[in-house]
Amino acid sequence: MSKENLIKDYEVQNYAVELKGTRRELKQLRRKASASEVRDIAVTCAEGIGLGALGIGLPDIVIFIGFILRGIYETALHYGFTYDTPEEKLLILKMMEASMSQGEEWIKTNNEVDMFLVKSKNTEHTEADLFLQIGKTADVFALDMLLAKFIQGLPLIGILGGIGNPVYYSKIMRYVQLKYHKRYLLEILKNK
Repeated sequence: MSKENLIKDYEVQNYAVELKGTRRELKQLRRKASASEVRDIAVTCAEGIGLGALGIGLPDIVIFIGFILRGIYETALHYGFTYDTPEEKLLILKMMEASMSQGEEWIKTNNEVDMFLVKSKNTEHTEADLFLQIGKTADVFALDMLLAKFIQGLPLIGILGGIGNPVYYSKIMRYVQLKYHKRYLLEILKNK
């Protein structure tokens, strides 16, 4: 779906939420935001298995990250947020890091995301903050996905590495959709 269509769809859904303000409209908004997830999971699965069968592992990381970012951008637009400001880029990277973190690191990063959701408009972020976050997000992804992508680089056996793509995609998108939904609700409460 194009960016313009997503923005128009959001405006219609947001108007319904403002007009009626019931759970039904909020569920409808959430359902539309996650509608493309099934399609994207199927595509990432086919892409991961296909490249794995051919023994192409490391180049798949770039393609896979592209799918993840497209899914996140669509989710942002479904909830009425842009994705091209430095603050939004920082939030997206932070959400990606949190979704792949575990244990104590997840608690810390999740709290940072929640604080960002509350304070994002009141805080200035520098280019250095963005580059630091790129490094943190890359580290978390590297730790978690490098072995799977290495296995994916072996012909035929690489199918096993490619099977991880839909699992990772689903995990990341569930977290991102939850946080954007929370952010949308916080915005509604601020405007009342």
